[in-house]
Amino acid sequence: MDEPKEKIPKKKSVLLIYILFIITLGIYQYFWYIKRADELNNLKTISKFNKAISIIALTLYLALIALYIVLITFSPQISAGIPAISFSDVPIEFTINLSLIIIILVILIIMVLFMAFKTQKILNQALVNKGEKVKLSWFLTFIFNLFYLQYEINRIIDDRENNKRTGPWVIFILHLIIVILIPILLAAFFASLFASLI
Repeated sequence: MDEPKEKIPKKKSVLLIYILFIITLGIYQYFWYIKRADELNNLKTISKFNKAISIIALTLYLALIALYIVLITFSPQISAGIPAISFSDVPIEFTINLSLIIIILVILIIMVLFMAFKTQKILNQALVNKGEKVKLSWFLTFIFNLFYLQYEINRIIDDRENNKRTGPWVIFILHLIIVILIPILLAAFFASLFASLI
């Protein structure tokens, strides 16, 4: 990569990106793509990243947050904690708002995956331009999105793209343990506690 360093993707801490993602309730991921758009487009690849997609996705995400706040604030069934007795008791405003939230959420998921795989394609082309045969993992791109992409950017900058990818797989296994094993252990604990009380 012979481009000036300020115009190509820079090395960033994946942990810091994760913390910013959590603190900003996911908003940071859109800024990550907006910031990376120009940098990715300077890698002399055939594919280019359209920054407008990231800006539209950010706008939709902010609209999603606003709709969710409206849903929680102005829905008497949710605010009072009283469930509707029948479908006809559900206010039409609630149904419209919830439908919009679901539609925007589906669109956002598609857009985020599109941005991730577009970035992956550009980075793969940059690796080919660099003379490397290694490619980014589609599975890890799908699972970890911008976190994995930044991890790979860091590896490319450090000329470690041919080394084994241990970090993402360790994190993936830890996520599996958290998502699968911990609920099973908690269920077993509460079942034994409940059984001892009976």
